[in-house]
Amino acid sequence: MLGSECCTDPQHPRRRHAVITTLPTLTWWAVPQAASYLVEVSTSPNFSSLFATATVPTTSYAVSTPLSLLEVYYWRVKAINPCSESSFAAFNAFHFIGNGCQVFNATGMPLAIPNTASTVTQTMNVTFNQPIVSVKTTMNIDHTYIGDLDVKLVSPQNTMRVVFDKPGVPASNFGCSGDDINASFGDSFSNTAVQFESTCGSMAPAISGNYKPLEAFSAFAGQNAQGNWTLRITDNFDDDGGGLLAWSLEICGTTTSPAAALLQNNVISVVQNQGGVISNTYLQGQGTPAADLVFTLLTTPANGELSLNGVGLTVGGIFTQADIDAGLLTYQHDGSMTSTDEFEFDFQNNNSHWLHAQVFHITIIQNTLSASADLTQPINCAGANNGQITVSANGGNAPLEYSLNAGPYQSNNVFSGLPLALTPWREG
Repeated sequence: MLGSECCTDPQHPRRRHAVITTLPTLTWWAVPQAASYLVEVSTSPNFSSLFATATVPTTSYAVSTPLSLLEVYYWRVKAINPCSESSFAAFNAFHFIGNGCQVFNATGMPLAIPNTASTVTQTMNVTFNQPIVSVKTTMNIDHTYIGDLDVKLVSPQNTMRVVFDKPGVPASNFGCSGDDINASFGDSFSNTAVQFESTCGSMAPAISGNYKPLEAFSAFAGQNAQGNWTLRITDNFDDDGGGLLAWSLEICGTTTSPAAALLQNNVISVVQNQGGVISNTYLQGQGTPAADLVFTLLTTPANGELSLNGVGLTVGGIFTQADIDAGLLTYQHDGSMTSTDEFEFDFQNNNSHWLHAQVFHITIIQNTLSASADLTQPINCAGANNGQITVSANGGNAPLEYSLNAGPYQSNNVFSGLPLALTPWREG
């Protein structure tokens, strides 16, 4: 039999985790006697609709549907065997912030490649000030007899990688006799450098498509992308020439997403069995406009109800700063003998920055108030209006207000000028 709880400490990604890959792998700790695991991924903590789900035999699951940029995802796992299954573990969450890819295009094209053996260079200034995760490059070369060419890419830190080297060699001593190359190069492409070197079409461009470079671009990883990048094109033989028509770089950097911020998250006090408005004095997110500041409910109060415009909120319910500003968010205590309550929420600002698992605290003021009323001045004549009642109160929380027979409240505990209908009278 399985225990009631599963996988209570998922390994990756954990709560408050930023993810940069569009297809992350979720992992968790194994559960004894589990034969498989059910994984659910959703954009809501109530899991009412699923972004992805799978039953897997191991303690990991590779998401197969690309994530949406700046979206928050919630995920949970339960263990299963032929006899029973556990409950779902407490959900975890992550924020897909992307990998910060930017494309840069060289200017001043075309760059002439002479019909004599020589090396030409083209420099591109990259303004992307981030550590490199990956690099791809695309080039369009107009050149007869492309087997004469080799190309190298040089980073601002002078790290040099060979993109390709005389296509068609050594299969042919003179290389590919075809014309033109229009291709992209990157470590993630499936076509290998060997496939590039052995390709030689009869129609221009003789080589096109996506290929791995001859030397892996992973050597650039961790370097700062900012600065001058250089493409070096060498024509190793005389007679054939041409030009570099276009050249671009796609550089993906390590992206950070600052956490969203709260301007106010203050404790509210509510009298037992009564309610209160959670205004922006108590809860306020940073950013504008207020309608774009979104709060997502992760847990509900245990001893009361949170409502939006009179409708109770459940896990996954959302409200905005505009709702709070308009006085639409309220809490009603259930009358139980409790001293505190709370609810947990996520917050995303107008830039989709995320703040996870914040707690809003509520103090419950116990109703210890008791009161008695004494006739301190009876009326002295029939028809007179000079009766007086004094109220003595104990407990409660000052300041107190007093009302007689559902009349208006007053701060004074003495009601005077009362007629016979409200007080006993004595005959004179």
